[in-house]
Amino acid sequence: MQIGKTVWRLIPHDDDWTLGNIQQVALDWSIKNGRLHIGWGQIGDMKSKLFKSPEAITEAIKEAIRGEKNQSARHGGLSLFDFYYNMEKGDLVILNNGIGPQVVMEVTGDYEFATESHSPSASHLHQRKAKIVHRNARDATELRDKCRDQGNRHKLAPDRVNHCTLIRLPNKLDDRPGPERINATNRLAALLASRRSNGRIDASIQNHRL
Repeated sequence: MQIGKTVWRLIPHDDDWTLGNIQQVALDWSIKNGRLHIGWGQIGDMKSKLFKSPEAITEAIKEAIRGEKNQSARHGGLSLFDFYYNMEKGDLVILNNGIGPQVVMEVTGDYEFATESHSPSASHLHQRKAKIVHRNARDATELRDKCRDQGNRHKLAPDRVNHCTLIRLPNKLDDRPGPERINATNRLAALLASRRSNGRIDASIQNHRL
């Protein structure tokens, strides 16, 4: 089991915007209002639904939004399921603006179904309160690279395509104090060094592969 904060990557954009960089507009709204938001609001309040799987949400999107492409509906099902059921307070969310990671926000609130007057667009009604923890694009990029799929540098997570709206990165951020982050190998190395300095090294430890 991994210890640390769960890290997500969110692309806050929507086809409702017709002027300017829609992803930058969505990002600016999140920063100004302290909220994360996702589209497909046409399916209604997730709290009043009994969706048991991402596939069920995908079907609801297809019914509510006529003409929605299959891929978009699937991404919506995956993203909304995670946004409602799996995201938790304290999680970190990296926000993209179409160019790359820009800011990092920490989730501070439970799921809310907002009104259109308190949303960046008519469909981005699924929301959570969040606060900025990093405004620097470099810091946001470093966090993404640290927590992404290390086996395939071209993918953020093994079970998602990179342009899926919301992705949970496979590696958690270990934010414990420095001494607590020492892994078993480093602990063994420290023990060996200590025993060498005292002139007594146990043979079983000496022969252990570090």
